[in-house]
Amino acid sequence: MVFSSLAAIALIGKGVAAQDRPVWGPTLQRIVEQEASRQGFPSFAIVVVDREGTLTEVTVGHRSVAGGEAITPASLYRTGSVGKTLTDLAVLVGVEQDRLDLDADVRKYLPGFAPENPFGGTITLRQLMMHTAGLVREPPIGSYFDATSPTLAATVESLNETTLIWKPGSRTKYSNAGLAVVGRVLEVAYGTSYADVLRRLVFEPAGMRTARVGRTGGDPVRLVEGLMERPDGSTWPAPTFDLGMAPAGDLYASLHDMAAFMTSLLRQDGRVAAQASLRSMWTPSPPRDTWQWDVGLGFSLNGTFADRYRLARNGGAVYGFATELALLPEEGLGVYAVAAKDLANGTVQAIAQWALLAALAQQQGLPLPDYQPPPIPFETARSQIAACSTEPDDLPDSRVLGVYGGDHNPLIVCRKDGKLHAVVEWMFPYPLSTGPNGTYTFPSYALYGHESLRFEGDGPNPNVAILGVGADGVRFPRQRQ
Repeated sequence: MVFSSLAAIALIGKGVAAQDRPVWGPTLQRIVEQEASRQGFPSFAIVVVDREGTLTEVTVGHRSVAGGEAITPASLYRTGSVGKTLTDLAVLVGVEQDRLDLDADVRKYLPGFAPENPFGGTITLRQLMMHTAGLVREPPIGSYFDATSPTLAATVESLNETTLIWKPGSRTKYSNAGLAVVGRVLEVAYGTSYADVLRRLVFEPAGMRTARVGRTGGDPVRLVEGLMERPDGSTWPAPTFDLGMAPAGDLYASLHDMAAFMTSLLRQDGRVAAQASLRSMWTPSPPRDTWQWDVGLGFSLNGTFADRYRLARNGGAVYGFATELALLPEEGLGVYAVAAKDLANGTVQAIAQWALLAALAQQQGLPLPDYQPPPIPFETARSQIAACSTEPDDLPDSRVLGVYGGDHNPLIVCRKDGKLHAVVEWMFPYPLSTGPNGTYTFPSYALYGHESLRFEGDGPNPNVAILGVGADGVRFPRQRQ
């Protein structure tokens, strides 16, 4: 792909003196063009802001994966888990308005919320927002794999058929299901849909003029298409169904929307939320076990940036899109970047962080940093996945080998080095440990760490694989072989 004629760069610093405009803008444009060509991105967009407004925005590529119309800063991208940050901000506004209490039992708002809890203790909004509630990663219905787009109420209700993995508040466990519960609490507290709550509490005060929740019912003209890629290198357009757990990852926004959002956070002028609420988003909680990460409310706080600065970030990965939102709150800088290709998060994060380093370098009169291209997705995983076979063998658990679920995101159970593995969400094969009653358990470092996989069905081979913990989970029907 050739992108040089399609790249657009704007220097729109509101009130920024000419000598303060980014001399690194053209370099950022070249980096984006090179990575888009190297990795086959249909499009890439990035915006850098300070407290006064947009410094630089770069857009490269086409709105459709087939080419045609060029994207602009007004094009709408699916943002993935970046939407969690806005969900959490809406909760903090709800606390300011005395609608919500971060540390109350969540059953105060959702009396029927009752996942099995063998540990005792209660689940709070704070725990749900910080991924310490002990919930499974995905709800049984409305999950990342569920193309039926159920309601948020039904999605949250399905969690009653799951079991907590840990005692609430004791450990960190990333959970899309937890943010679905947070969004449902917002619906109940305000008596309207999650989409309407977000519009009233975040979009309008922040000046996000075109942002919306979900794809259904909107004007398709400005929507950007994403691209999927299998480990074998084949590609196809990304699925577009709305998620049942919309508060966890179904925000659509343009560069203009995200620039307005970041600027409103950095200014801390009370337009969206009080200064204390905003600062709580990037203030780490008390230290926990060393293997866990520091989290704020809506942001990850993984150590320091460039060995010196506090970095508040959140990345998103959703069908056909990879996103990165990052702020340096004390320095008043922010960046948002998105690639319209699945599993490109390493590159998106690398480009976004280079842009922050370049902005800091100009502030301090230092040379521009070098850019180190990250590995291309699947290059390191491809050989591992290829070495994991789904062919029947003579080992006792051979009957479970196979491919389960839909083509857009299958669960692959395979054998590698004599051991059963599972490939979830296209990446690495995770070794499975044998658990009780014919179940298998994922390792702690996996996307579904400490969750189980079990199989159901009469006859020689199971007809469904079930992912999760508890009476029910995410169900993957077996594909024909």
